[in-house]
Amino acid sequence: MEKKPILSAKDVEITFSLRGNKLNAIRKCSLDLYDGETLAIVGESGSGKTTLLNILAALDKPTSGNVLLNGVN
Repeated sequence: MEKKPILSAKDVEITFSLRGNKLNAIRKCSLDLYDGETLAIVGESGSGKTTLLNILAALDKPTSGNVLLNGVN
């Protein structure tokens, strides 16, 4: 039986407008998290960790892409 991810993000992008310019904060991020796994998000300051986690927690909406929790968008 194939395991299904409990959390899945596919091609997530988020873009902000900054002083009239387009800022790509996250580009084409994809991940799958399965039951029993631990996920660590690491990176430099300003790399988009908090922005990505806000999307995964449904606090923000991505500009494009999908986030599924137990198969539900």
